[in-house]
Amino acid sequence: MLTPFDVVNEILPYIKALVVWSLSSRGFSQRQIARTMFVSQALISKYLAKEPQYYISKLKSLGFDEPELSSVVEIVTTYIRDGRLNDANFYLTTFLLSKLRDGKLCRIHRSLTHGLLNCSICQQLIFEVADELVQKVKYVLENLELIPNIQVLVPEIGMNLVEARPNAKTVFEVVGIPGRIVKVFNTIRAVSQPTYGGSRFLSMILLEVMRKFPQVRSATNIKYLESVEAYLRKINSNIVTIGPYESRSLEVVIKLISKELNSIKTPPDAIIDLGPPGFEHLIYLFAEDSVKLLEKLKLLATSIKD
Repeated sequence: MLTPFDVVNEILPYIKALVVWSLSSRGFSQRQIARTMFVSQALISKYLAKEPQYYISKLKSLGFDEPELSSVVEIVTTYIRDGRLNDANFYLTTFLLSKLRDGKLCRIHRSLTHGLLNCSICQQLIFEVADELVQKVKYVLENLELIPNIQVLVPEIGMNLVEARPNAKTVFEVVGIPGRIVKVFNTIRAVSQPTYGGSRFLSMILLEVMRKFPQVRSATNIKYLESVEAYLRKINSNIVTIGPYESRSLEVVIKLISKELNSIKTPPDAIIDLGPPGFEHLIYLFAEDSVKLLEKLKLLATSIKD
């Protein structure tokens, strides 16, 4: 008999191996990695004997997608690098428990246990676990506040950042920040913790983009600056523009965005919103997830500083 924990044991070594490779690429020695992860140096050497793509292909065959794996490894690696081992353990455990609870690992369980039908153990037992997507957005917010010059990108109306669950259809399947992110001197602060349904306006914009490009699952709004537009065009970003128009109501914005999306074949990296006369211009940025969106914001903040 194989329990759901055996399913996790089938997956975990591959994820750990990718974390080892990530730490090694950041300059950690095998001895440092072994000491940090509480395993033998021989095991670290064994993990490094195969290329990362080997472990990625194994996990993809088990139903994981590469962008998702990239984000998990990045978050766990960053926590370990910063000496926050409890946070690394908490996030990885939350990720795995969330996958069990949501039934994402049922196919693996059935493949390991022939004759297993109509199993709902995880759905019945794992219902109070912290949500992995909320934890991911919390991680992004923490690191967003650390970006030098990031406050320059915050619009006067405030900033938000959202990420949707796969195939999300409503704002209650999208994590955002109630009350937005605001400038505080030379940095930024989220005025509340991320939660589902936390930003209706930006969530609806993201859901509209996801209708045509479901691989795009995260968005943020930043201040329009000519230097930002110039940088985005310099790196060949896919940009569409809406406006000027008469009223910045959600219905008007969604209608204009929908029209522009019908004219493009690849996902937009950014949508420039020129708004009604007298209103602040905005840029909506998009990415596969919030961790990749964080990297885009780092590049933009650096480009303005430079």
